[in-house]
Amino acid sequence: MITRCLSNLFRSPDSSPSLASAFFRFRPEVASSTWRSGHLARTVATAALLWGSMASVQAGTFSGMHPLQTDRFIIGAGAYWMDISSDASLDKKGGLISGDVDFQDDLGFDDSDLQPALIAMWRITNHTRLEGEYFTVGQSNSSKLKETIEWDDVEYEVGAKVSANFDVDVGRLFFGYSFLKDDRKELGVGLGLHYLSIDAALKGEASVDGEPVGKVSHGIDDWAILPNLGIYGNYALSPKWLISARADWISANINDYDGTLWNAQAAIQYQLFDHFGLGLAYRYLSFDFEEDSSKRRWDIDVDYGGPILFFTANF
Repeated sequence: MITRCLSNLFRSPDSSPSLASAFFRFRPEVASSTWRSGHLARTVATAALLWGSMASVQAGTFSGMHPLQTDRFIIGAGAYWMDISSDASLDKKGGLISGDVDFQDDLGFDDSDLQPALIAMWRITNHTRLEGEYFTVGQSNSSKLKETIEWDDVEYEVGAKVSANFDVDVGRLFFGYSFLKDDRKELGVGLGLHYLSIDAALKGEASVDGEPVGKVSHGIDDWAILPNLGIYGNYALSPKWLISARADWISANINDYDGTLWNAQAAIQYQLFDHFGLGLAYRYLSFDFEEDSSKRRWDIDVDYGGPILFFTANF
């Protein structure tokens, strides 16, 4: 199954690149561009604050074990209140390279949204775990343009009414190995897969070289399955309180595709009952990918960041 997923690492409706001819490499220098947003810094600061609070807990006050350190299955659901930044560009191969379209500033999209989020974990053994997460963001808007924008080698001029959508689905599957594990703390590394599905489109009265061409609709509809490296840690402050943090990263060049992804989270959880808890997390997800094929060029740059209020069941 994993081999099949990787063999379709990137696939669009009109192109089918082969993994056999792919060139894949990790490039730390590309990842530095994702730090332009303050959200990742906030996630790191939150994690540091949570882990720093361990010093205030005296070992003598701890008795018993937090259920999330031992229970085999954890499922949860929550509400993700996220700040959103989504930019994209689309051009035909050989045409002029247009600037990015800012879907918040140029097209009037909301810069924040509330969406559901799902989480699950299976502790396979005392030192191995399998995690899964999923959330989706769907935005659309119709507005009159305040400035001319270019998209897929056509122009939407000032005053034109344009309808647009920007929809993203994100799934995460992660296998981790805890090289440090006892009653109170856990630290591990692992490998994962991120599934990204992207649909970004504009529709409206357009022109080419100043000549009206009527109402046109052009867009990006693509998906990818991306392998990533990850690190995670938990610390039980007491049998009721648990703090955790994780970070995933990938930077790759594969065939006609190039990009970077960060997914980081810090959380604190309170165990209300033996098999039920609630928590608050801060999550930051950023990805910047581009395709430069024989038919087209596109680039998508997305940042999501904000708090998640969630509930968990463990058994």
